[in-house]
Amino acid sequence: LHYFPKLNINQKNPRAMINFTDMFGKKWKFNFIYYNNKFWGGTRNEYRLTGLTSFFREYNLVSGDKITFIKDENEYYIVSFEKTLEAKPKQVEDNQRIKLSNKWRVVPLV
Repeated sequence: LHYFPKLNINQKNPRAMINFTDMFGKKWKFNFIYYNNKFWGGTRNEYRLTGLTSFFREYNLVSGDKITFIKDENEYYIVSFEKTLEAKPKQVEDNQRIKLSNKWRVVPLV
């Protein structure tokens, strides 16, 4: 937890907004939250990083892809990713092919 900003554990569900820059220079804001409402009559006692859905959608990230969070020596936060699962090519039947010049190319038939 030393990587993330310090949160006031005496406050119910404290949070901090963290500004990240991705590997393409795009800026993102994620929330670091300590859900500690167990100490106020609730059930949760966990840390979470939230607000990542737009980032996942922007880069079509899926289960199995690797996401890396870095805090550099100047205290700047960086997020990067590595696609680890390749999308499987769609199976195409011979009757869905059109011959173009001397090579076959798959062309969607609408």
